[in-house]
Parts: sequence; C-alpha cells; structure tokens
Amino acid sequence: MFKKLLLNVLSTLCLLFFSSLINAAELRGRLTGIAGASVAVECSGFGPLASSIAGSGAYAVMSLPAGKDCSFRVSKGAASSTGIAFNTSQSVTIYNGQLRMYEDRIVVIRQ
Repeated sequence: MFKKLLLNVLSTLCLLFFSSLINAAELRGRLTGIAGASVAVECSGFGPLASSIAGSGAYAVMSLPAGKDCSFRVSKGAASSTGIAFNTSQSVTIYNGQLRMYEDRIVVIRQ
C-alpha cells in the first residue's frame, strides 16, 4: 500500500516537473510612455496571455511554451501596436522600449 502511494506521489512530481519545463519561457522588460497599457502574447497554438504594465513600465508574461514563435502587442483601450515577433528558444526574452500614441495606434520604440 505504501509503495503504491509513494509511486503515485513520485509520478505526480515528475509530471509537474516536466510540464514546467515545457512552459518555461517568459517575456519581460520595461515599456514606458503610456500609463495603464497592457501586453498580450500569442504563440503558435497558444495564448493569448496578458500582463498589465506597471507604473514603472515593468511587465512580465510568464508560462509561455518553450521553443515557439510568438508575438506580442501593446494596447490601451481601442489603441494597439502591431505584433512584435520573438521566439521562446531562450527561457527569458527581454524587450525594453518607449511607447508613443499616434491617433489610434501605439508605436513601440525598442531600446
């Protein structure tokens, strides 16, 4: 009985460990210039996942699938940026920049 319980616990722990490796990537950085904006990430067959941009400009979108082609958009209200491509082949992708509003479009200027 104890052996079966131990085997179940170890199987569950292995499953959690390996599933965390599959979704081990993140996008983070600092985007300043438009208060109250948010970042939404979509990867091929996955997403979207979103994060608000803090007053300091910091944001982080975690639990992205590893090794995928992805893109993110910055939005506030009806205004949004075009999609900005990146790949999650690295565990952390850092994207810093300035945000500018032009009519109903947000422009992201990478730094």
